[in-house]
Amino acid sequence: MAVGSFYHYFGSKDGTLLHGLVAEDEAVDVLLANSDGETHVERIRRLFLNRVFMGTVNITLDLSVAFSIAELRHGLPDAFAEPRRAYLALREEIQAAQSAGTLTPDVDAGTIAEGLLLAAAGLIHAWQLAGGAFPVMERAAVYADTQLRLLKK
Repeated sequence: MAVGSFYHYFGSKDGTLLHGLVAEDEAVDVLLANSDGETHVERIRRLFLNRVFMGTVNITLDLSVAFSIAELRHGLPDAFAEPRRAYLALREEIQAAQSAGTLTPDVDAGTIAEGLLLAAAGLIHAWQLAGGAFPVMERAAVYADTQLRLLKK
């Protein structure tokens, strides 16, 4: 794409970033959408699987994880909101499951949420390296089920 065409469409560098953030925010709304009737553990699993799926269809989300994983625990402001929103949603569900006695309280909910997001980034990266031939959703489901089984009380 020619630079002139690029700026004709977006208007400026700021316009490009804003366009990307709006598109990302819409994708994250889909990622974090509630489903009635789910248990906390089912919601944790779904959030994780949705995160992996979104990373295979939206590279911006995957890049935002790479830029923000280190900032999650420290509460530093970041340019992309998705990792923070996904982290907070996962942590909240994990805490609720721990409070309900479904998951062990022996592991910090934030640590579990970080681990799930890092695993999602790793699975997405493996899928990218394999040119899309890696069975990412199958592996993600096995990973989620194994981790949640290990964390059950």
